[in-house]
Amino acid sequence: SASSVRGMRLRSVNHSRKMSMALLSENTISEEKVCESIQILARSAAPIRRCIGYLQNNFDKMKKEEEIWSKEAYNWSEEKQKLMSKKKTEINPLLAEIQAVEDQIIETNKAVAEKMETIARNHEWIQGQWKRMGVA
Repeated sequence: SASSVRGMRLRSVNHSRKMSMALLSENTISEEKVCESIQILARSAAPIRRCIGYLQNNFDKMKKEEEIWSKEAYNWSEEKQKLMSKKKTEINPLLAEIQAVEDQIIETNKAVAEKMETIARNHEWIQGQWKRMGVA
């Protein structure tokens, strides 16, 4: 598993450090011991280099993703502005036209109601006339 591999790496790094320190702590340092210490140090630094590489890759990916999101946000902002402008130039006149038609319908309905009242009154008057004449 990943945690056991990580544990093995940490133990290996700790063991390498101890060996390196033991080699360097002796009074006499030979060229061979210095080379061996440098190799141990290089092997110990390899996981750190990989981690830094992963971090750099992640940072680069996040930067690209941030750029994509920024562009998309800008595009949506432009789209919103276009729609608002369209509303002002196209929709508002249509709304005004609809309101005018609705007002006209209201006026027409009032006129129809008045005519129907007039018709009803005339009908009653005619019925009254027929009754007086004895026809109804």
